[in-house]
Amino acid sequence: MVTVFYNLKHALRPGHAYISRSGKWRGPGAMGAKRILLVEDEPEISDFLTTALRGSGYAVDAAGTAAEAWAYLDAQRYALVITDWRLPDGDGSLIADSAAELGAKTFLMSGYLFHMPGGRAEQHQTLMKPIRPSEIVALVQHSIGAASLP
Repeated sequence: MVTVFYNLKHALRPGHAYISRSGKWRGPGAMGAKRILLVEDEPEISDFLTTALRGSGYAVDAAGTAAEAWAYLDAQRYALVITDWRLPDGDGSLIADSAAELGAKTFLMSGYLFHMPGGRAEQHQTLMKPIRPSEIVALVQHSIGAASLP
């Protein structure tokens, strides 16, 4: 028997299903084991990291704004969410908080981690920019395991 929830905070337990805010069905097993959401507003950094992660076999969705990130989170489940703290239209730590509530592992990255208000990053792994692609791939592999290449 499957119970349908309309409030995500109560639905995200193994064996439960829910209807997302957009009305899409999310059933048991909906989370892609190796799917990553990368939220980075600097296109060069986003492209660089996305290429490195995809080259290592991960499925990566890239968002350049908080609004795009919220849309991705509403439509898809992720094993890992990597988000910049300072986005042009929002706070990446709030995206990381929501992703963690949905069951994703989270990385919060910034070149300004020391300026972040207290308590914002305590629930997430933090990455100081700049970061090398080989470093992020190693951290991702450690966090969610190696991707299986087709």
